[in-house]
Amino acid sequence: MSDPFAGFRDNDAPTNDGMAKLDTLIQELQDSEASVIAAESALKYAQAIRDTLVEQTIPEYMADELGLEEVKTRTGLMVKVTKSIRASMGKHKSQCLAWLEKNGHGGLIKRSVAVAFNRDEQESAAALATKLSTDYDVRTDMKVEASTLAAFVREQLEAGIDVPSDIFGIFEQRKVKVTRPKIKK
Repeated sequence: MSDPFAGFRDNDAPTNDGMAKLDTLIQELQDSEASVIAAESALKYAQAIRDTLVEQTIPEYMADELGLEEVKTRTGLMVKVTKSIRASMGKHKSQCLAWLEKNGHGGLIKRSVAVAFNRDEQESAAALATKLSTDYDVRTDMKVEASTLAAFVREQLEAGIDVPSDIFGIFEQRKVKVTRPKIKK
C-alpha cells in the first residue's frame, strides 16, 4: 500500500535535539501564558481594592465620620470628596422611555432602525434609501446614552423636579480625588 502524500512529506524529520528545543520553547510559551493570567488577576484585584478605597471607604470615612469634604494631609496631599449623580435605565428601560416621552423629554431618546440583508443582497441594501418595505427583517431600538441620561437627571434634580429614582436607578456616587503638591523647581 503506497502513501499518496509521500511526495509532500518532508523526509528530513526533526532530530531529537530539534524536538527537545521545540519542547522547551512550548514550555516557555505555557509558562508565559500562566504568568499573563496571574498578572491580569493581580491587576484586577489591585483595581478592585483601589476602587473600593476611592468610591467607598475614604469618602465614607471623610464625609460621614470626620465631617470633611476636603482636607490637606500632613504629607501635603489635597483630598477632596466629589459627588456625582448616576442613573441607569437597566431592567426598567421601557418604563424610563415611557416616562421621558410622557414628561416631554422624548428628544433625549435615540432611535435606530436596523435592516438585516443576506450576503447576496448588495443591490437591495444600496437601494434601501428609496425602498424600505416589509420584505426585510427590520429591527428598531430606542436608547438614551448613559452620559446624557445622567446629565438630564442631574439637571432635573437640581431644578427640584421629581424623577422616579426606582426606574432610573438614580444614586449619588462619591469619590475622592487626591492631588499631589506641585514640586517647586
